Amino acid sequence: MFRTLILGRSNLDFTEPGAEDASSPTLLKSYLASRAPGFEHELVTASLYFGDRMASRAAELIEREHPDAAFVQIGTNSIEEEFVVWAIQARWPRLYPLALTIAQRLKSAAAGGAEGANGLRGQLFRVPRALARRLLGAEPGNDLHEALRCTKETVDALARFEDRGAAVQLMPTVRTRPLRSAQERLDFFTRELREHCQRRRVTLLSRFDYCREMGIVPQPSGYGIYPGRVTREADVRAMAAFILQTAGVDHADPPHAEVASPATRALPP
Repeated sequence: MFRTLILGRSNLDFTEPGAEDASSPTLLKSYLASRAPGFEHELVTASLYFGDRMASRAAELIEREHPDAAFVQIGTNSIEEEFVVWAIQARWPRLYPLALTIAQRLKSAAAGGAEGANGLRGQLFRVPRALARRLLGAEPGNDLHEALRCTKETVDALARFEDRGAAVQLMPTVRTRPLRSAQERLDFFTRELREHCQRRRVTLLSRFDYCREMGIVPQPSGYGIYPGRVTREADVRAMAAFILQTAGVDHADPPHAEVASPATRALPP
């Protein structure tokens, strides 16, 4: 029985309402069954976030679960996106719960999602947010350099498990119109992470690169920061190829390991 461990964030089990069989773990199981009939596979998932214990938690979970292949999924929304509530949290921590409640209610009134609905109703959220950004500013949820430090330490932890297949899967948020500042932070993070993975000989799978190689345009789900099904299927194909390669099973799809070219958003302007 081949055992795979996926360490990811809160969107790991996301699926659109009414499509409970379309989460990434479920899609991965289905894809492996179709790609390699008879391949016995067990999947274990656990949460992993930026923080001082990120590397030690990853190492502890790998040691406990004894996987044949391990993925550390790096979501970058908290270093890309700037939010007013995070600026308030940094400056006036006691006001953060109130600010978060107001933001959630405005977003609900604007029909939800990351930006509210298209059209006039969405302005119920977007206009107050624009005013608040001008007055109070906005900040990423995680400091770019601290997030990068934690991620590099986690790569170092993965490098110690040479007897197992281990990969970092970079999974930036899919946006139709990314802010220039968000793109610059993502480019810097990706460049630094790639170089570190190369030095430590740890495989890096980058969402936008393998989507481009597959001829797939990543799509958002329409539910906040979560990726759409087409994007999740591309993620799964890259993971499955790595798993089957590690297991020594013949397969058609290459693992799309990123080693040189910079990550770019394969999205229409």
